[in-house]
Amino acid sequence: MSEAPGSYPRSVTPGIETHPDEPQLPQAGTYVGLDWMRFTGLDNYREELMQMLESMFGAEHKGSKGAKYFKHGLHWEPGILVSWGHGSDICQVDIQGGRLRLLSGDDRMMLFRRLIEKGIKPTRIDGAIDFIDQRLEVCQNAETSCRRMELCMLRKWSPNNEYEADGTPTRLLLKLGSRESAVCGRIYDKGLEQKAAAIGRWERLEIEWKDERAISIAQKLYSAGCSGDWSSKLVALIFGAVDFREKNGRSELARRPRLAWWERVIGGHETVAVSPAMDPKTHERWRGGLVQSYGRTLLAMANAVGRPVGDILDWHLRGEKPNDKVSPVVAEFARAYREDIARDHR
Repeated sequence: MSEAPGSYPRSVTPGIETHPDEPQLPQAGTYVGLDWMRFTGLDNYREELMQMLESMFGAEHKGSKGAKYFKHGLHWEPGILVSWGHGSDICQVDIQGGRLRLLSGDDRMMLFRRLIEKGIKPTRIDGAIDFIDQRLEVCQNAETSCRRMELCMLRKWSPNNEYEADGTPTRLLLKLGSRESAVCGRIYDKGLEQKAAAIGRWERLEIEWKDERAISIAQKLYSAGCSGDWSSKLVALIFGAVDFREKNGRSELARRPRLAWWERVIGGHETVAVSPAMDPKTHERWRGGLVQSYGRTLLAMANAVGRPVGDILDWHLRGEKPNDKVSPVVAEFARAYREDIARDHR
């Protein structure tokens, strides 16, 4: 399969590459990438967050009224908005598709990981797969299957097509799920939307995860990013969010064969469905294990020699290096620690 245009590196997912430039029609192929990121945190994070964004995207930003429910904001053109002035003393950053399309797939993941490592909370993540000249007829087949009650995983669907008076399509869009729910999706003709290609040449599947589902997705992508396998994981998560299966009277998905057209779209890739993240207790569980196993012994050692427990840890870990594969527990610890410090300084 051909390389993505420009500097965009080939994904490690066989047959699926990272997102190309838009709106120019990319080379034939299938592409995957993050398409929206939203993170929220205590307002105390705002200055550090702004510094990070300015170091990456420059200081050329302008004032904005901020996102919904916020009073103030700063906007980097295109597609970056930092908002503050919320009743809950939080700030929010949105990295929209208009900005992400200017970054390679790996650069999008690097930005995603840096935001996670700031200790702020992911509240919306969008992933997208583009099919360029694949002759899959995704838009048509998906709407037909929905009308036949073959949509699975998501419980609602709504076509939002638009036509000229003579019947010429000006928009082909199928909404999957409810926009208010934690998971929803869209299948549409991207080439038609961008006026960049004839009908059917450039089709897109987008999945949007919010709230606790966004946390679940972030944990999986962050862990995969450590090994450089983020694109395979993102493909599996997108394909795992929605399904199309025969309506044969069975209630169990395992007893309903997957539709042939959808099997062709998936192309043999893994599918992974996610449940809502547990209330983020990963760090709390780790801390509980530390206290029960070594924590009290470390405190006893510190008392025995009359030194701070930090000195005892330094003595035991002398010469050791941090774990390369940073787990979500580190990001959760950083967030909890910073929030605790912020509360102490209020």
